[in-house]
Amino acid sequence: MAFSMALSDHYFSLEQLNEIGNKIKNGENVKLNDADKQRFISEMKDARKNNDLVKALEGIRQSKSQTKESKGFLKNLIALLVLIAMGVSFISAVVALFNGEIMGSIGLFVLSAILNGIAKGLNA
Repeated sequence: MAFSMALSDHYFSLEQLNEIGNKIKNGENVKLNDADKQRFISEMKDARKNNDLVKALEGIRQSKSQTKESKGFLKNLIALLVLIAMGVSFISAVVALFNGEIMGSIGLFVLSAILNGIAKGLNA
């Protein structure tokens, strides 16, 4: 993992990274030279001492409030879709009833009622 972290544009130019990528693609063994290795190790030690690495990695994680907001958004989206489906089902039932399709309209009214119950369960 440390080696893959070292293989970034922070330490190498795009030209060098392309060359390294081609070597890896061709199955060649790729190693850091001693100077690059020492520079990387030194920077990682400094980052660890200053807690910069931990802070950077913690910034990647999603906070609990973001996770809660995401779940709330998803719940609201599902509730909206259920309400739309309920409306379509109800309108279809009314149209079927006016067209004399009693059994079809009864089924659609039942579906509409079920979707209404789901929507209420989602506090929509």
